[in-house]
Amino acid sequence: MRRCSNRKFLSVDDVRYHVMKNANYYRWTAYGECWDDQGTSSVQLSETIMENDFQTGTNGRYHEMVLEGFGLSPQIEFMEEAPSAEAPSAEAQRLYEMLQATNKELWPGCNIHTKLFAVARLMNMKSEHHSSVKCFDQIFEFEKEVLPEDNVLPDNFYKTKKLIEGLGLPVEKIDCCRNNCMIYWSGDSELQECKFCQLPGYKRTVNSLTKQVVQKPYKKMYYFSLTPRLQRLYASDATAPHMRWHAEHEYEEGVMHHPFDSLAWKHFNACYPLFGSEIRNVMLGLSTDGFQPFGQSSQQYSSWPIILTPYNLPPWLCMKSKYIFLTVIVPGPNNPKFKIDIFLQPLIEELKQLWNMGVETYDVDKKQNFLMRVALLWTISDFPAFAMLSDWSTAGRLACPYCMDNADAFTLPRGGKKCWFDNDRKFLNHNHPWRKNKSWFRKNKVVIEHAPPVRTGEEILHEIKSLGLMRVTDPGSDVNAIIKGKTKDNAKAKEDMREICQRPELEINAETGRYPKAIYVLDKLAKQVICEWMKGLRFPDGYMSNMALCVDMNKYRLFEMKSHDCHIFMQRLLPIAFRELLPMRVWEAITELSIFFKQLTSMILREEDMLRLEEDIPVILCKLERIFPPGFFDSMEHLPVHLAYEARIGGPMQYRWMYPYER
Repeated sequence: MRRCSNRKFLSVDDVRYHVMKNANYYRWTAYGECWDDQGTSSVQLSETIMENDFQTGTNGRYHEMVLEGFGLSPQIEFMEEAPSAEAPSAEAQRLYEMLQATNKELWPGCNIHTKLFAVARLMNMKSEHHSSVKCFDQIFEFEKEVLPEDNVLPDNFYKTKKLIEGLGLPVEKIDCCRNNCMIYWSGDSELQECKFCQLPGYKRTVNSLTKQVVQKPYKKMYYFSLTPRLQRLYASDATAPHMRWHAEHEYEEGVMHHPFDSLAWKHFNACYPLFGSEIRNVMLGLSTDGFQPFGQSSQQYSSWPIILTPYNLPPWLCMKSKYIFLTVIVPGPNNPKFKIDIFLQPLIEELKQLWNMGVETYDVDKKQNFLMRVALLWTISDFPAFAMLSDWSTAGRLACPYCMDNADAFTLPRGGKKCWFDNDRKFLNHNHPWRKNKSWFRKNKVVIEHAPPVRTGEEILHEIKSLGLMRVTDPGSDVNAIIKGKTKDNAKAKEDMREICQRPELEINAETGRYPKAIYVLDKLAKQVICEWMKGLRFPDGYMSNMALCVDMNKYRLFEMKSHDCHIFMQRLLPIAFRELLPMRVWEAITELSIFFKQLTSMILREEDMLRLEEDIPVILCKLERIFPPGFFDSMEHLPVHLAYEARIGGPMQYRWMYPYER
């Protein structure tokens, strides 16, 4: 438009009104819209828009805000039903009635404000101005005197809070042991002290309002029930049709766009055909990660949220923030570590009930009630949190959850750390010449064994049962027995290289007593070039962080990079940054690793490409082992050898990585 020069950001209705008002046409047809014989003129459209603005106004926006908070469409009609439609279930009907009740007029004849608008506005003012409950009650008392006698405004803060809670989702506060030994829940809800450490779970305090002595827990967790949120996905016109997309979209053999296309989902449906026959059953992924709610302050406090994600939704909705459900908040201030299972008890119990019994759910799109069942497909976490969720130690010789006791990790004799050097040759093809090489890797070692087979779930469960392990919730288990380990990475690790592999060019100089410069080391000038280049980079908004803030020009280093920034740096920037600064042999190995991760994280995966990557990654890792010293290789440098297999089984990585949750 000439008047605004396309510089103003307005709502869609305002822009449409301005176009109709200031242009010489009734309908815009430059982008494929069709003429309508009964089209609306610009005058009629402007009158309609202004009438809608007058009727809804800010009040309508509050109503839409609440509906969107429930995951419901703002255009949903609660009372109109098709003649052949089934009646909503009791839970869905209660939700519809509550929403309709809160949308009633503030008093008969008031066509400007509703009960919902008044309550939401007053609660917002209380929050912004930090008003006390007593002040809030006095404001309500005065407003009740001013308004007509037949108004429906709540009397005080307590009733207002109950109204908002009734519209929201239920939350359960569960008391916990101060040492994270147990939670006072289910059969243990009446206990007054911990049955493991025998410490009291409550302290006596005086209520400031009632002046009565009350029992206050030392620590408590929050649990948000999963069932009503999944039911509301089907109670909304905005999401109910999309909950069937995973089974109704076009599928191409060997191509994976969505977790539904993966081998893992297909295998699950084959094992449980009754579950797979109802496409409205929900598949979930569970994720957790620790964060500090107080930022980088001096107070150390680690809180762990447990998050669930439904995978029924299409790619443009799945993994979005509004469909990522917070279910458990594990309290701090300490990391729960292997005791996180204790806080998962309510969630596990609800998941078992949803799997075994199911819950009656109303599908507003089909106008049907059906029995919804739920299954947990996998967990998503970083490697340290994987140890907490699976109780598998990710440190030491058995850190790899695939290789397990078939790993060839060893301890550096002088460095003292666990080393995974030369652990990838057994993943090469059986006739690969590097298997017989005795000088490029470990001295005089020939690899004849093959990669260990992937164990099935039944085999792993059988092995756990044979060990006779106890659950952390069973009396008599040592919930305080945490595996502690330490690693060392010092100058002695360089001496290990002479004993482990043949690298005469990197051995210590007997005359000077110093080690020669390795081919992968950057000098000060090269570091300066890299840092200046990184500091001047510019990216589109939302692509990655401002890299200029992560560059230290005094010490020529990168710091405080987020995990997503490291992801972009590894895949996009690493080959460009070191192209002219490293020898060709080093640069090619690093670039091949970068391309591997780039192909692995593509939005669309093909099974044939993943099979090719499974053959390529052992070669790439062996190239890196020829360049870097043994002390460089720990379990994290070994794990990429299994990532292509995971992608072939689980589907696209975008549905199974931590970036949506960390952001």
